[in-house]
Amino acid sequence: MKRSVKTSLPTLQDVQYVTAIYQRLAGNFEAETLTNLLEWQEQNIRYWKERYWVSNVLIIFLVSLVVVFLVILFSVINVPYLTLIARKTLLAFGLISIIIGIFLAGFVCFMLPYNYYSYIAREREITRKEKFKKLAKFVWHTIKPNLSLAEILDYHLAVCRDYAKLTAALLLNKYPEVYFLTLPNHVATAVRINGKYYVLDQRLPIMSLDSWIENWEWLLWWERIKNKLLLRKYIPKCNMYSVQFERNSNRVISTKPTIKEMKPQQNKNIEICIEKLEALLTREFNLNQAETTHREPDFKIILKNYVIYCEDDEIILYSMARSIKNRIEAELCGNIKKLSWFKISKKDSKNLVAEIYLTK
Repeated sequence: MKRSVKTSLPTLQDVQYVTAIYQRLAGNFEAETLTNLLEWQEQNIRYWKERYWVSNVLIIFLVSLVVVFLVILFSVINVPYLTLIARKTLLAFGLISIIIGIFLAGFVCFMLPYNYYSYIAREREITRKEKFKKLAKFVWHTIKPNLSLAEILDYHLAVCRDYAKLTAALLLNKYPEVYFLTLPNHVATAVRINGKYYVLDQRLPIMSLDSWIENWEWLLWWERIKNKLLLRKYIPKCNMYSVQFERNSNRVISTKPTIKEMKPQQNKNIEICIEKLEALLTREFNLNQAETTHREPDFKIILKNYVIYCEDDEIILYSMARSIKNRIEAELCGNIKKLSWFKISKKDSKNLVAEIYLTK
């Protein structure tokens, strides 16, 4: 994960490039500012799935090359104690690796340019030659490990390391304590305010450090298996890198990483969190009183993993309320005035549900 952190580091130029964005998103209080920064990314940056797959494809391809090399090596030289079955097994692995390599090469060489050309072809004001130049540049930037924020914002596309770079650059315009958090195949950004870590990870809501590790714990499957085999206690944890300006070199660097273990979760008082969420949303929607009639809701919205996110914290609850508000508005579009009332409740151990009532 050191590679992900290295490619996520913003330069001083990156920080300055997004200063104007930070200034227009800065709110009147901490919770509003952080929520605005994350909401802006959610609404303006799409996940760059081709960039994600290409990086994984290259890793698989390199592993395949190593396997093929070993197969050829063991086939040429006479290795003692290597049985016929072992040779056949290696040969099978080699053939599978070659097939995988051909398939992945086909994906990169044909599918990627096709997807991008269908996007670029819509731009009728540029010539065919300019389209192919733009296509070549697009494909190169998909493969390139480290993109500048200017390039990321030009495409409005990002993978987790790009999101982390953008978030860190925005935060560094005001907050001195910014961190990268890493788990296998994932990186996110956190900010430390009044001794507490708040994680901003691509989309609302903002999470506490413990909630973030719990939410992404499935990525630690290998650690869980390894500890079980070694008869060791399994504790979910992530690596944390402090992001600081290095004044002499005019860039941003990361310090030596530390390990943050997830604390055992206290019994969350979900009812209090729900009560505060409903109060925030009632104020946001300017609703006066709860609906007294007993009827079925007009529709429901499943709030996935919101029990995990839920925490009696001003910043976290404010961002959760904004996220729920956006979900309700997305369902009603311009008819938000039809909203009569809503009710939030616990659906199961991980999810909340919002029941929406409309005026009749």
